[in-house]
Amino acid sequence: MGRAGGAGAAGRGSFHDGLDRPAATRRQAMTSAASPSTMKLLIATRNQGKIREMRDLFAGLPFDLAFPPDRFLERLPDEPDLERGTSFAENAVAKARYFAKRA
Repeated sequence: MGRAGGAGAAGRGSFHDGLDRPAATRRQAMTSAASPSTMKLLIATRNQGKIREMRDLFAGLPFDLAFPPDRFLERLPDEPDLERGTSFAENAVAKARYFAKRA
């Protein structure tokens, strides 16, 4: 995933929701960095309560969870602007795109 551009930057090579890629390419991208039985997920939250909850929810499932602090992604000044959507879903998408670019 690309590292260039700000939270709102989109373009060739940057993170998208994946719908613009063929299904085979999406499957390959999802599994290429992980073992055949484990998918790596970067969960875009720094909230310790949410981190505990996500670890509990995913316990025993074939996912290798990581959070921004686990990947030494320091907090940057533009992070507070990520939660300006009108719904939880909009905020989640904004954070997912932002951290995907930084990971």
